[in-house]
Amino acid sequence: MTEEHAIKPHIHLQSWVVSSDGQELGRVSELGGQSFKVSAPMVSDYWLKKDYVAEAKEGSVSLSLTKEELLTVKQDSPDERANASAQE
Repeated sequence: MTEEHAIKPHIHLQSWVVSSDGQELGRVSELGGQSFKVSAPMVSDYWLKKDYVAEAKEGSVSLSLTKEELLTVKQDSPDERANASAQE
């Protein structure tokens, strides 16, 4: 693991969330463990793992995925994936 990947992104509330293809997705509205909640206009809010963050700086969070790729990784809660794994 490189030093860059070992550092957890510092995500700020109300930062804009932008996909890798430049689409503004919404704003960070909550932080929870290894995930953050995106408050998105015109769609239901959703959670994303911090693993998908390419860069985070004050005011913006750039993701490593396109808007289309996000459809498969959105979560309804911050620990949704952990709960699914524990039940198997």
